[in-house]
Amino acid sequence: MDVFGSTMDFARWLQALGGLRTFWTKPIKDVKVSVSKVSWRLNITWRTRYKYRQGVVIVSDSLNFVESLFEAEDTVQKENSDICYILVTTLELNQRLYDRWSVAYVYTIDSKLLEPNRNVEVEMYEGEEVSEKVLKEVKHVQRGSWGFYIPPLKGDIVFLARLHNKPVGAAYYNPKSSNIDYGIHVIREYWRRRISTRLLHEMKAYAENAGMKWLTVIRVLRGRKPTASDRRAMAFYEANNPMIKLNIYRIKST
Repeated sequence: MDVFGSTMDFARWLQALGGLRTFWTKPIKDVKVSVSKVSWRLNITWRTRYKYRQGVVIVSDSLNFVESLFEAEDTVQKENSDICYILVTTLELNQRLYDRWSVAYVYTIDSKLLEPNRNVEVEMYEGEEVSEKVLKEVKHVQRGSWGFYIPPLKGDIVFLARLHNKPVGAAYYNPKSSNIDYGIHVIREYWRRRISTRLLHEMKAYAENAGMKWLTVIRVLRGRKPTASDRRAMAFYEANNPMIKLNIYRIKST
């Protein structure tokens, strides 16, 4: 996981993702980190709506170590345990070993993105510039992309793509995590015109100018198998040559 630089950089990234509130990104109350030659282990206390939840995030690319996790009684989630075990790895697990799956794509300054549509104009809005008019246009894009609307998190920078002065694409950049919150969206009738790639270029450039080491985007799958929309999104992010693809699994209860 050299792309993150250190365990603490990874922990800070994880903390900054808390607002997304997925099965592995929640507001963090406390985190303790331990490091071995083959893994990072983060013992986390998450804030949930009604209580605190204990979690263990294990980061490793060692096949032998990952296999040993499912043999060790203290690291595999039990039916009556309230501890949630998350594995972050570049390896691919057998579906019977997990009950949730997410993918994180990590781009760096060395990532060679595809050629974008240069006819697309991209506008950036932050702070008070994120007006109701801007959000109305983002809502129009998202509803034309995945069918519903999610507003930006507090502090997110809004990127809006226009083609012939029409809003056709949108994305949120989180300056704390350097993550594209909720992914990149383009109205369906404008798919396959390299509009998403144009937005990706702009956010990568913004992250580099801000001195960030990476730009990430996360896809949370609805089940253990990708849907058609999952496959489309994953194919796009992979085609743009991320430095690394991380699989994030919630370990299945035994």
